[in-house]
Parts: sequence; C-alpha cells; structure tokens
Amino acid sequence: MIRAYQLSELAAELGGRLNGQNLSVSGISIDSRSVQSGELFIAIKGPNFDGHAYVDKAIESGAAAVLVQEQPVNPDSFSYILVDDTSEALGQLGAFNRHQTDIPFLAITGSCGKTSVKEMLAAILDQEGSTLATHGNLNNAFGVPLTLFSVEAGNQFAVIELGTSSPGEIGYISELTRPDVSVITNAAETHLDGLVDVAGVAQEKGFILDSLSPSGTAILNLDDDFFNDWQQRTLSGSEQRRVRSFSLNNSQADSYGSDIETTTEGMRFTLNLNGQKRTLRIAFWGQHQVQNACCAAVAASAAGIGLDKIVQGLENARPYQRRGQRFALDDRTLVIDETYNANPKATLAAVDQLAECEGHRIMVLGDMLDLGAVSQQRHHDVGAYARDRGIETFIALGDASRQAVSAYGRDGRHFETKASLVSGLRSLLSELDVPAVTVLVKGSRGMGMLDIVRSLVGSDYKGER
Repeated sequence: MIRAYQLSELAAELGGRLNGQNLSVSGISIDSRSVQSGELFIAIKGPNFDGHAYVDKAIESGAAAVLVQEQPVNPDSFSYILVDDTSEALGQLGAFNRHQTDIPFLAITGSCGKTSVKEMLAAILDQEGSTLATHGNLNNAFGVPLTLFSVEAGNQFAVIELGTSSPGEIGYISELTRPDVSVITNAAETHLDGLVDVAGVAQEKGFILDSLSPSGTAILNLDDDFFNDWQQRTLSGSEQRRVRSFSLNNSQADSYGSDIETTTEGMRFTLNLNGQKRTLRIAFWGQHQVQNACCAAVAASAAGIGLDKIVQGLENARPYQRRGQRFALDDRTLVIDETYNANPKATLAAVDQLAECEGHRIMVLGDMLDLGAVSQQRHHDVGAYARDRGIETFIALGDASRQAVSAYGRDGRHFETKASLVSGLRSLLSELDVPAVTVLVKGSRGMGMLDIVRSLVGSDYKGER
C-alpha cells in the first residue's frame, strides 16, 4: 500500500464504525490462512463461505484488526470496523489506495492472451522502473481490489489484469482501477452461459473503455471484428482520448509483426512499432503470442517507453503458469502444458502451435466448458481443425470432446477417465518408432488437465513457472 493507514481513516472512508484501538495496518487479507502480522483481515461473506467464521483464527495469526459486517462474538477482544457489506468495502479499499498515487495504471482484459500480455508488459515496464503487476489470477472482484491495495509508494507503474465470470464484473473492477491505458486483447466465445454470445463478450470487455481516464489511451486489436465498436466506444467518452492498434501482421496497425518464424527457443519476428522496426525473439510459442507481444509493445509505448526497452523487456518475459511451458521428457519427446484454461479461439491457436512442432504430434483435449448452446459445434470445429492441420494423433477426455473425436476421424481416441487416458498415452509413446514426438495438453480449468501433464513430467510439477 502507498502508506500506513489508521483504522479510523479507513473506517471514515468506508462509512463504517471503528470499535477498539485506532491501530495502523500494514495491508489487507481475505484469507485467514495467509494473513500477515499487522494486516486488516476482511471477513468476506458469500453464498458458499463466510469469513466471519475465521475472525478468531485471523487474530491468532497476527491480524491487527478485522473488517466485518456482523457483530463479532467477542467484540472487546480485538479492534474491528463494522460495515454494511465487506465485499463492497474491499472494493472501496482497493480504489482508495489506487487514488493515493498518480503513477500510470495499465489495465488489460480480453478472452485470450490477457495474462501473457500482462507478463510481457510488466517485463517491459520493469526496464524503466518498479512495476506492480497482478499476481497469479487475482483478476476478479476480489483479486483486483487486493492488487490495487498492494500498490506501493515506490512503484512507478501498475499493470492490472481484469477478468470476468459474469455480466457487469468488468465494469465494476474497471471503475475501481480507473486505468490510464486500457487494453482489450480480443473477444471470443467464453463465459457464454452468462454472456450468451461473442457480441455479449465484446460488450462486457468494453466496459474497460468506459472507465478509461479522459486523456487515456485505448489499445485495441485491429484483427478483431469488434475493433470499430470499441474504437467508437472509447472516443465517445472523451475527445482527448486516443486509440492505438495492434495486429499480428496488418501493416495498418500501430504495432504489428512481420518475418515471423518458429524456432526451438521461441518465436522470432520483426516488431514494427510506430514506424520503427526491430527483430527479436520471445520465449513464447505460437503466432498468437507474436500478436500478444505486439499488443504489449504498443501499450508500453503509450506509457512512454522507448523501443530499446520494449525489445529488451519482451525478450526477458516468460510464459506464466500452464500457458505454453515446454518440458523435454527425453531426447525425442516434448510435452507442452496449455492446461490453464480453454476456449475455442485459444484451442485453435494451440492446434496451430502444435502443428508447427517437429515429429509425431499428439493433441490431448479436455472439454472446453461454459460454451452454452454452441458447445457441440465448437468441439466439432476443434477436431476438424486438428485433422486439417495434420495432427497425427488426437486424444480427448470429457463428454463434449466426443464431438471433437468424431470430427477428427477414425484415428481419434476418446477416454472415459484420466487414468485410462494416461495409460493409453503412455502405451502410444512407448510404441511410436519416430525420431521426435510432441504432446500438447489443453482443456478448461475445470477438467483438471494439469493431472495429465503431471503424469508425464512428474508429480513435483505444480503448474508454476
């Protein structure tokens, strides 16, 4: 946080009532298992959990005080702030700390690539000065306020990832963040149970533009069908705003790639940015990651970073948790972990990534969840695309993925359980008499496809960097 806050100051900001000593707090936490000494523990109450049950544990762990919406059982044994709604108060605290500083805030949303862009952008900005970036997946209505409250006085930039699982969430957390640079990577078929179709997704992602500062810059994907809609939405909010564009290879964009090559060490390409060119290599694979790099580059440029530092940062960046990590099992077998999550657009990009690999290529697919009425067709599309891209073996898990196996053809294999899939995959690997094999594992987070990767690379692998 920017500075130490007194409980009385926070209570006044929240419209709450302080009971007990007016202590200072060193941070905030919503998890009694990880709360640190001197922090304010916030008892979040939801439909399936209630942080009020862990107030005593938080105090025992060293919390300076607690923030509650229910009167504590032992009100005289510790300091607490009583408010009407602790979830709302959490958001208010994040916004309060954010507005204590005037450093540039860069916010990123999108259906695919937002975490990779966040990692790339943070690596670039670190070349210029201390950068606070969203840790892990703290990108929702709880995680964003926690991230905003963690911004410190020594930070020179903040990179905030914004995600959604329901309509209105992007609007809420964008309003808390109030970005100076708003980035939309793309809109694709995700969270369709709540957002209905890709137009609904684009509308939801666009809320990041509504909260953009009056003189801010929007970074938009020229390759996306909703570019014009987003551009109009940006400029309608303020005549002082600017729009900068990125693309995989469209020379009309402010930032785009050319001379794109896949190498064993990552993607090599020429970055074309604001009329300047520079050839570089990134430790990410797939043409979609070149597009992500072009996105991060123009966003950094909008924050005032020069080309030399942009290139250096991009070359220093690394993939984050289960988003393309590669493991050599032996001299011939490579495993690619793409198991963090899956939607149709990202899965087709994974097929493209696999198609560029050497030797016998094996696609292992778990169901893509939350696709609503288009689920069967999109799984069919993936199987057909893998077949057309020449993937030699297609293996799947999950009811919806039966459609993918059917579309792939007679050499596709569907398994009922992870154990049977792992057994079948191991048998296949031992039987193949080829100089090189690449296995790519993809699926929605709810399918737990990380278990498949761990069965191959070792149980010590937890999905971290």
